[in-house]
Amino acid sequence: MIASRTSRGVALAVCTSAALLAASRPGSPAGSNGIPSTDPGTWRTVVIPSPSIVRVPPPPAAGTAAARTESTRTALAARHATAAEVGFWTHHPLDGWLDQAFTSVMASQPKDPPRAARDYAYVSVAIYDAVVAAGYWKRVYRRERAHSTVQAAATQAILRDEGRYSYPSATAAVAGAASGVLSYLFPEYPPEQFDLLATQEADAMVAAGAGAENDMAAGLTLGRRVAGMVIARARQDGSTAVWSGAMPAGASHWSPPPGVDEPPVEPLAGTWKTWFMTSGSQLRPGPPPAYGSVELTREARQVMRARLNPTPSQRADALFWRGGQGTPQAPGIWDQVALWYAERANLGLAGEARLLAVLNMAMEDAAVAVWDCKYHYWSPRPENVIRDLGLDPTWTSLVPTPIFPSYVSGHSAISAAAAEVLAWFVPRDAAAVRAEAWQAAMSRLYGGIHFSSDIVTGFRMGRTIGRMAVAWARHP
Repeated sequence: MIASRTSRGVALAVCTSAALLAASRPGSPAGSNGIPSTDPGTWRTVVIPSPSIVRVPPPPAAGTAAARTESTRTALAARHATAAEVGFWTHHPLDGWLDQAFTSVMASQPKDPPRAARDYAYVSVAIYDAVVAAGYWKRVYRRERAHSTVQAAATQAILRDEGRYSYPSATAAVAGAASGVLSYLFPEYPPEQFDLLATQEADAMVAAGAGAENDMAAGLTLGRRVAGMVIARARQDGSTAVWSGAMPAGASHWSPPPGVDEPPVEPLAGTWKTWFMTSGSQLRPGPPPAYGSVELTREARQVMRARLNPTPSQRADALFWRGGQGTPQAPGIWDQVALWYAERANLGLAGEARLLAVLNMAMEDAAVAVWDCKYHYWSPRPENVIRDLGLDPTWTSLVPTPIFPSYVSGHSAISAAAAEVLAWFVPRDAAAVRAEAWQAAMSRLYGGIHFSSDIVTGFRMGRTIGRMAVAWARHP
């Protein structure tokens, strides 16, 4: 079975408009991207203390019985791979695993942005650390790749990604790391499902001429060891804590939308362990406009006007960015946008891994900061305020009102953080991605589920977090 793949077409509309916007801006920066020019094996890791700690045994020496056995096993692995598997994995050695995460999040209940951001962060961090560790051990053993007569463009790209040395395979390390973390994050699926995909990817790489069976086996083992260390961090990040509190009463505080009887989503997400911030409360802003105040009433009427007379583009933005249940949610949409830009910029395996790790850590930190704020203030949503203040007792939003408080906007913070990271990695498109982030933020007003103060404050928080992530990325 080949990995089921969420099409990048989900994000094509936003990417296409971004590309057009970038093209229309003469003088947009064309500097180098945020990928270090140094060997990936020398890059800074995130979770594993050092690549050397994930020990890889030496490859079999040429002419030995072990080498002859490897040759036989290489031939068998090549025969196991189907043409479809070779075609898929040589084109999508990394983002096929993100697609597995997208698909799993889309099947989750209920809509849970911080949990989705956490899922993508751990998968991406495991992939990145595995790529760095594989690069380190390549430099230790310096095993030259056997000559391959395969000339397919996709295979040549894989060979470029793997570099001069083949042992251990970075592509297989990605598969081992991603499959291990996905099995932990989504226990509702049998672990064999992800293990099988990892084995299929490794066999496909052998069949494509990207390495020998032992290169792949060593990469898979390395990746699985990295996954174990990443999972150990995940088990201690506070995400399993159970909320035992009570929602504050009164119209000045958030309550579920009319007719909905469900508990609030992730009241403790603001306490989860962060990547770049010292804690979820580090950037907590001042309070939102007071309930019943002139300012809040003005903002409520602004939401009502947007709901009554949306332009076609505003309505389209609201529906595209809704990120509700059954979608990859806002962090996943930004991952799809990032993959589109990464392919366009030809970042390669290591570059994509670095971009996605920094991007997803930033988005999870943004989600944690937002959720700290949401459950510190418990501010009501527009639907609550407009009805309870008597502005329109039957008013409903265009986009379904989420089951968590309003202030601040998660879409705004996540999008702003994502845009700052993307602007660093793909500077030629910096203006475009920042414009798209503001579009995503404003979509929440057009959808009727956020006030302008939610959006502006959340956007500022996310931008600050994105800049923290870029500061980390500046030091490879």
